[in-house]
Amino acid sequence: MFPSARTGSMRSVRGSDDDVLSPGEIGLLVDGLDDDVDFTWSLIHLGIRGNPPLADVPPSPEMVATAFRHLEVLVERGLISIGRVEYVDPRQPANSGGPVRHRAEPIATVRQRVEEACAAATDWADWAFSCWLVNTEAGDAVARQAAEAGA
Repeated sequence: MFPSARTGSMRSVRGSDDDVLSPGEIGLLVDGLDDDVDFTWSLIHLGIRGNPPLADVPPSPEMVATAFRHLEVLVERGLISIGRVEYVDPRQPANSGGPVRHRAEPIATVRQRVEEACAAATDWADWAFSCWLVNTEAGDAVARQAAEAGA
C-alpha cells in the first residue's frame, strides 16, 4: 500500500512476486526513476530517518538493520541493484563531480561497509554515501505503476 500524493488514500502496488510493497519501498523506487539513491535518502523514504533528521548523528545499528530488511526485499524481488558508485574515469580526483557509474555488489558486502561507515562516522558524509541503489527495469516498472496510480 502507498499513500496517494493528492488524496492521502492508500493504494496497493504489487511487486514481481505479487506481494504488496511498503509505502517506503515504493517511495524509494519512485525516487529511483530519476537517479541513483544514496543511503541517506533510502533511510528517509523508508521512514527510518526524518528530513531533516531530529539529530544529525549517524544511523544506529538498529536503523541500519531495519533499512537492510527492506533493501533485501527489493533486491530479492529483482527491483533494485545495490552497491557503490565509482568514477567512470578512474583518474578522476575524489569529490570532483565527474561522471560516475553504479557498481553492483553483494548485499552482505554493502551492509558491512554501511555498518562500518556508520560506526566510525564523525560527519554526515562519512556514512551517507556508503551505499547506492539503482532500480532495475522491473523496479522502474513498479515505480511507474505507483506514480500513475497516485497521480
